[in-house]
Amino acid sequence: MNTRVFYNDKMRAWFATVADQAVDYPEVDPFHTVFKFAPNVYSLYEENIDGGSAMWMHLIEGTEKALLVDTGYGTEDVAGFIRTLTDKPLILVLTHAHPDHFYHMDEFDTVYMSHEEFKLGEETLRYMMAGKDLDLANTIHISTG
Repeated sequence: MNTRVFYNDKMRAWFATVADQAVDYPEVDPFHTVFKFAPNVYSLYEENIDGGSAMWMHLIEGTEKALLVDTGYGTEDVAGFIRTLTDKPLILVLTHAHPDHFYHMDEFDTVYMSHEEFKLGEETLRYMMAGKDLDLANTIHISTG
């Protein structure tokens, strides 16, 4: 397994308890380690590639579709990497509008995000996406109450 960069001792200790469940796919994506915690339940750890903290994504594969929570910030093709884990139609749910959570949203057809995040303004959101195409009109709203 590759050397990991941890942003605190608690993270380092936790990783040691689950390291035997980790699978690297360096030929497909050198930035992620996949943890399979149950049948069809994955957590994907994204390496610290920009000097900031590491990022997690979560994939749950249902009988008909698969749900991905967040996309990470790496420079790779996240949707293509997820396709190595499931061939089911993908639904993306974004927890919030920060680049390390939604940077690859343009790679997915079905995207859910709270429209409260749009209060940041389209110009700010596009800036955080580093000029990538951002189809806000087709993002499906999640209501919190």
